[in-house]
Amino acid sequence: MAALVIIAVLLLVVVIAVFYLGTLFGSKQVSRRCNRLTTIDGNMPDITAAGSFHEFLVKLHTKYGHVATFWYGKTHFVSLASAKAFKDTNKLFDRPAVLFEFMKPLIGAESIQYASGEDGKRRRHDYDQLFSYDAIKNYYNKFQKTTDAVAAKIESLSSDEHVNITEHMSLLVLKSLSHATYGDFFKDDEKAITMLRHYESAMAILNQDISKNTEAGQRFAQERFLPENASTRHPFSFQPFGFAGKRKCPGYRIAYAQGAVFLATLCRKFKFQMVEGQTVERKYGFVTIPSNDIWVTVAKRD
Repeated sequence: MAALVIIAVLLLVVVIAVFYLGTLFGSKQVSRRCNRLTTIDGNMPDITAAGSFHEFLVKLHTKYGHVATFWYGKTHFVSLASAKAFKDTNKLFDRPAVLFEFMKPLIGAESIQYASGEDGKRRRHDYDQLFSYDAIKNYYNKFQKTTDAVAAKIESLSSDEHVNITEHMSLLVLKSLSHATYGDFFKDDEKAITMLRHYESAMAILNQDISKNTEAGQRFAQERFLPENASTRHPFSFQPFGFAGKRKCPGYRIAYAQGAVFLATLCRKFKFQMVEGQTVERKYGFVTIPSNDIWVTVAKRD
């Protein structure tokens, strides 16, 4: 169940949408409305025309500002795109389940995604205990063993061989997570690859086939994370695991732990260079992913 929560929720929501929050922000925040096209579908035709929910929201806020409303079917939502506004909703827990109706065939109607009120808070509290910093400490050794196994495979490759880094990293995440939660069942590469293909099939249903070129402002620049630069940013400016108040992905600590182990181990051992002629593009959907596999060459560090 823990793995399902992480798969379903990780990197899930780029916007808070809650019922009629306009009065919550006072006179300083003005909510502007995107008119619905039909009384049944609301702005669903606009979402489809934009290519994805993400791109619809980008256009919505570009046109109407940081606080805007839209219709999701017959339900009226307020959408926030401001770090200051996120702070005002940081303590909220309940949220409309209609946003996640499309996920029911994948995660089931009893998922915590649809739980609110005291039942949802109790269940969330139980999940949080499983993903506390103290609990995550028990996973580091398994993460390290899985990463070392992948590093050994990469080390056996020639320096001029083209490596599908997307495939390798997807398997690494899957194997380390499943090893920590289910034991050694997915230690076998064949079983892990089979699981990865099933995961990709599920994501293909949820994701919409749309991509955009990576803009310069969204490329990784390590200097953005230097203390002197990070200190000037609003604490809610970087929220990769959701803005949903108390509904932030409970697995964010395990994701940080995995990333730290992966990067510290692999980047200490190898130099990675992208194969020339590639353009990395994003594909927006339920989860934002590269539109195509990314290929690299790998050289062992001295």
